[in-house]
Amino acid sequence: MKRNLRPGGWAEFQDYDITVYSDDDPKQPECETYKWAKTLIKLVESMGREPAPGPKLEKWMRDAGFVNVKAKKIKLPIGPWAKDARLKELGTCNLIQTLNGLEAFSLRILCDVGKMSEEEVHVLLSQVRKEMKNPKMHQMYDL
Repeated sequence: MKRNLRPGGWAEFQDYDITVYSDDDPKQPECETYKWAKTLIKLVESMGREPAPGPKLEKWMRDAGFVNVKAKKIKLPIGPWAKDARLKELGTCNLIQTLNGLEAFSLRILCDVGKMSEEEVHVLLSQVRKEMKNPKMHQMYDL
């Protein structure tokens, strides 16, 4: 990558940190969504892969010799619960895309690597969907 940029060039990277959290809910670690995300992260790591590269991008760029590196973390709500109109809209879009992809990025990892049955995964994902749709659960992750 570095050899493809001229001095003064610009590179931009965006990636998720799939760690689900809440700024205002102390019971977050007990919810199924939190457990689901932590399990996915652990299983992907066990495969020797990086499941959440977002928080590491800045260090990787600096280690590669890039200068003037700036990192910006954006809190991305899951659902339309935010009071800010823009975050409410982003949260709605994020909820839709997360719900639409939930099975696709969960089944193989949880069944093949985590050795869960397909039925167990579907039960878990139904609980995750329910929590993500609950406006009282202020879940988010970072971009």
